[in-house]
Amino acid sequence: MPNHKHGKFQTGRSLISRRNFLLGASSLSFTTLTGCAGQFGSSKSYLTNVIEPNNQSLVFHWTDIALQALRDQLVPPPLASRALAMGHVAGFLAVNGIEKRYQDDYHLEPAPSGADPSVAYGIAAWTAFAEHFQQPMLFDKLAFLKKYPNGEAKDLGIEWGRRIGRFIVKERTNDGAEPSKVNFYLRRYQRRNDALRWRPTGPLFDSGATEPAFRETYHRGLIPGFGAVKP
Repeated sequence: MPNHKHGKFQTGRSLISRRNFLLGASSLSFTTLTGCAGQFGSSKSYLTNVIEPNNQSLVFHWTDIALQALRDQLVPPPLASRALAMGHVAGFLAVNGIEKRYQDDYHLEPAPSGADPSVAYGIAAWTAFAEHFQQPMLFDKLAFLKKYPNGEAKDLGIEWGRRIGRFIVKERTNDGAEPSKVNFYLRRYQRRNDALRWRPTGPLFDSGATEPAFRETYHRGLIPGFGAVKP
């Protein structure tokens, strides 16, 4: 039993004051919420051993950050594809709004003149990713912005990128990817018994076929309603 005498917790051999306990908890929460992906070149980076340093780009940079967030939050593949698409579509539209190299099917408002396209890409991608992962990812944003000199071009890029990122977030709101919709076939969709039936991945998911509880948990398709999500 914890010892609460004099406002302290007794846990085993350690004695922790309420103040230190709360400070530690708040520090952990802040670090968790703000996010801090491993930089390219670190052991946490997915792309360090995949691309040459001289081939590093904005797309790879934010893909690396997103992949680490997907890993840490255990996001399943279908929802991972949605997250990556949201971030990079936002980034593309932000740059294209400035450079106007491709047709704009979204009919966006004109981009501010002089905005830095690289900054706009990063902030647009960050805005969409932060919304999807439901965490501010502040450290990732600040580390990215440090690479660019302060000035009007940077400020305009931030403003434009944030605007486009929010536009994409709004576009994807209520797109059918909500858990209540993508799982709506759960225990209700008709299972096939012919050659086209879905089969669980072995050996782990195939090993518990004789256990009803295990079979009910793992022997079903992943997010079966995802095909109804808005493209």
